[in-house]
Amino acid sequence: MRIVDAPRFRWRGLMLDSARHFQSPAFIMRYIDWMALHKLNVLGWHLTDDQGWRLEIRKYPRLTSVGAWRVPAGRAAARDIDPATGRARLYGGFYTQDDVRRIVAHAAARNITIVPEIDIPGHATAAIVAYPQLGVTSHAPQAVPADWGIYPNLFNVEESTFDFSRTCSRRSWSCSLENMSTWAVMRR
Repeated sequence: MRIVDAPRFRWRGLMLDSARHFQSPAFIMRYIDWMALHKLNVLGWHLTDDQGWRLEIRKYPRLTSVGAWRVPAGRAAARDIDPATGRARLYGGFYTQDDVRRIVAHAAARNITIVPEIDIPGHATAAIVAYPQLGVTSHAPQAVPADWGIYPNLFNVEESTFDFSRTCSRRSWSCSLENMSTWAVMRR
């Protein structure tokens, strides 16, 4: 008897939305371990959206100091006041470049390719809150939103915004290429 076994599909993956719901690096590595156990080979990693920017770009520190944090949705969150600041506690977080390298290396060791999702030109509210000059409107949003929906905030088409986009793309590529793993930037 001869058994021939191969996956039916080349791309067998899951998507993880870290832009809207931040997960710890330890959680993501466990998630990758479970993917490997089930012979999945592609992790679509959603890192930017209106509700949060999760990827450290050192040239643009406000992406993570401002764009990675928001007041959680709902009435209960608005009542959860931090006594030290007198403001609602913030929800969020971000991945340092070292975190990303470690996660990508962990995935590569398990034959899993990470495909990051960096949303461009829309889904840009978190980035525009951090850097209002990147947006198309003269009235930039003041806070990263907690609610889901369709937002009118788009990146503008000025050369400085293209420089921003190129820098973010290069940084995301370099975090993974150092670990010899594939990391593609998808644009919308």
